[in-house]
Formats: sequence, C-alpha cells, structure tokens
Amino acid sequence: MANAGADGEDVARNLDFAAHHTLIESKYFQALIRRRAEALTVRISTTIMPLFGLQKPLALWEVDILAEWNRKRPALEKMFVSALRIKARALVSKDIFEVVFPPQAHKYNRKLMEVENLERDSGGSLLARTFLVRLCLVPGLRKYAFDRKLVDYNSFRKPGSDLEGPSDPIASPLVIID
Repeated sequence: MANAGADGEDVARNLDFAAHHTLIESKYFQALIRRRAEALTVRISTTIMPLFGLQKPLALWEVDILAEWNRKRPALEKMFVSALRIKARALVSKDIFEVVFPPQAHKYNRKLMEVENLERDSGGSLLARTFLVRLCLVPGLRKYAFDRKLVDYNSFRKPGSDLEGPSDPIASPLVIID
C-alpha cells in the first residue's frame, strides 16, 4: 500500500504526457503550427524588406535579391514549421533541452558544443592563432536526461543554468569561424 502514492503519480504523469502528445499531434494543432510559421515568415520578411529598398548595395549583386528572397520564402517557412514542431515535441519529453548558439568572438569546441570567452591580443601567442566564432548561422540542440513529473511548458533551459550532468547532442550548430 505504501507504493500506491508513487503509482498514482506515475499514472498522473503518463496521462498528462499522453493528453499533451495527442493534442500536439492532432490535425488542428499541426495546422496551427503551419499558420504560426507563416506568420513568422511574414514578420521576418516585413522586418528585412526595407533593406531591399537600398538600391546601391543591391545593384552590386549579380542576382535580383528581392526575387531570390521571394523564391526562398517557402524554405524559410518550412524551417519555422520544423522549429515549432521541435518545441512542441519537447513539451512531451521528460528531458530538458538547450539551444546551443555560440556567440561571436568566442572560442568554440565542436565536440563538446561549448564556448570559451577569450580576449584578443595583438601578439603571436597561441591566442592570436585561435579560431573564434564569427557568426552562428544555425543553432544547435542538446538534451539533458531529466525526470519531469508533469508536462512543463519551459522544457528548454538557459545556458549556464544549474542543470549538471552529461548531455546528448541532437544537432550541432553551424558556425563561421574567423
């Protein structure tokens, strides 16, 4: 009888995860994800559209940037759909996830997916020959084993938070190094 409370908690957790999983896999929710991705695509397009009005820099390019942007919009929308699906599926996982977004001017360790802040010097030291992140094009994703009791709408942790232990890389970030 002492184990009945623990069994009840497991049943409640399983029901909570199953109900949320059923919801996010429903046709309604998937349509909602597609509509939200479309809205995000419009939002980013509206934000960068003023850049296309700058004729002088665009005249230097050999392609019509505006036409190329419009051609690539479906791919951008598809990326937003993928990101929103990842976020929704993270809700029904017992694990905790972390987005890995290496900041500019930091040394980046590809295997560990970790960064180290370094001060630049002007000499010929090892530091001067270290490759630093110039730009992160696509963030990475890793997960930490965790035993959540119920669905948590904050299934992503902030980098540097107090969650310790080994992590499993899901996708490495794509970075340009200097």
